[in-house]
Amino acid sequence: MQNQVTKQYRPLQVADSLGISISTFWRLVKNGEIKTNKLTTRTTTVSEVELARFINSKIGA
Repeated sequence: MQNQVTKQYRPLQVADSLGISISTFWRLVKNGEIKTNKLTTRTTTVSEVELARFINSKIGA
């Protein structure tokens, strides 16, 4: 079985694509609504799959 690589987005990219502020993004992370990945101590990302899951949960799909 092959490992599937998914695209990763930085927090500012996610906030911009959702039309929210960066502080709102971090609030959603803190509340557990968006799950992030820690690549290094200074690099946080959100996977494409997680972003789609969050969007679908908000639009009721």
